[in-house]
Amino acid sequence: MTVPATMKRYILRNADTQGLDGMTLQTDAPVPRPGPGQVLVKVHAVTLNARDVQIASNTYPNPAQAKPDVIPVSDASCEIVGIGPPLPDGEPIQWKVGDRVLPNFTPGFHSGKINHKVVSVPTYGGGRDGFLCEYQVVAADDLVATPSYLSHEEACTLPIAALTTYNCFYGYDPVLKAGDTVLLLGTGGCSIAGLQMALAAGCTTIITSSSVTKLQRAKNLGAHHIINYRETPDWEQEVKRITNGRGVDHVVEIGGKETLRKSIASCKMGGVVSIIGYLSDYGDEKNADPTYDYAKAILFAGCTVRGVFVGSKEQFEDMNRLYERAQIKPVVDRVYNFDQAKEAFQYVSKGYHFNKVVINVS
Repeated sequence: MTVPATMKRYILRNADTQGLDGMTLQTDAPVPRPGPGQVLVKVHAVTLNARDVQIASNTYPNPAQAKPDVIPVSDASCEIVGIGPPLPDGEPIQWKVGDRVLPNFTPGFHSGKINHKVVSVPTYGGGRDGFLCEYQVVAADDLVATPSYLSHEEACTLPIAALTTYNCFYGYDPVLKAGDTVLLLGTGGCSIAGLQMALAAGCTTIITSSSVTKLQRAKNLGAHHIINYRETPDWEQEVKRITNGRGVDHVVEIGGKETLRKSIASCKMGGVVSIIGYLSDYGDEKNADPTYDYAKAILFAGCTVRGVFVGSKEQFEDMNRLYERAQIKPVVDRVYNFDQAKEAFQYVSKGYHFNKVVINVS
């Protein structure tokens, strides 16, 4: 495959003052060349996470700041088009030109549990360049093979949203098992991936949203119970009613301070609330009671509350085997062309999407 000398890419200029207005398309940027231990990939499709929109608008709460003029977006489906030399004293690179691959979100996080060293590594689309570009170089050992049956548009949705939820279910004890009941908040990428994985595992699923249309789409995907939290503001009581007072085994918690107490109340004794988001930090906080005693609530609920941060390469490979076996097809809400990238960011920022929004790069 002939690789051109230049490419198109987006960079974020002065996100601290310009926000999305500072997203700049460059049409003649140099194509990078792979160094030792690296491969050159052609980017076919990317998907947007809340994190990408927050970085672009300078509202990302993580202390690690985006590097100047960073190429945004962390999740991509790629094809290898060039291979660099092996690392000194290293094994030959096992990938070959034409392989379809996905980058793991956290470079160097290959196995084991999360730790300070892992979370301090610059990640794609923030501390290091991401994939809203036609070509990128990646360390060969930070890639996993794309599930063979998925298109680029479907596969690019896996690296953050799906892997984070897989880690919620299988990264810690107690792990998800057939017969469990799972509560999923909202209909974004993590929640819909969680719905599909929980159904594949033989679990009972409950999902919430304020949108009748989105709840119906979740129902069509197989959700057993749907709750409109605008119509049922005390939705934790409805969860307890559905479970005959027992509560759920797993909660995928994305709301943050506005929803956490309800998630705790929804959980069974011995169950798990996995915190993966904080969306209510940016919305109406009328339900975020500063006098609420979380310590007492967790104590008497008898549940585990933990933060979950994406996952390792080993977990990514495990998850992809689950996807292959169950033939899970990720839901793509809308696909934008490369020159419509700003429109895609704006669409996601308004919360219109159901699961994932994709940008076709090539």
